[in-house]
Amino acid sequence: MPDDDTTAPWAFRLVAIAAVVVVAWVLLWPVLSLARSLVAIALYVIVGVIAYQVGKVAGRGSRTPRD
Repeated sequence: MPDDDTTAPWAFRLVAIAAVVVVAWVLLWPVLSLARSLVAIALYVIVGVIAYQVGKVAGRGSRTPRD
């Protein structure tokens, strides 16, 4: 009676999973790096706009009326 087990051995499965992980990491690393840079630039702009708006409000409140 021949062995009809069609599943791959565990060693082959582990090597295949490791290869998929490495390939995905190599392919996705530039995308993740770009996304991280875009998020950093967006947050930099948002913080700059908020600081500008707070500065405008603080500047208005510190004015003394001239008679």
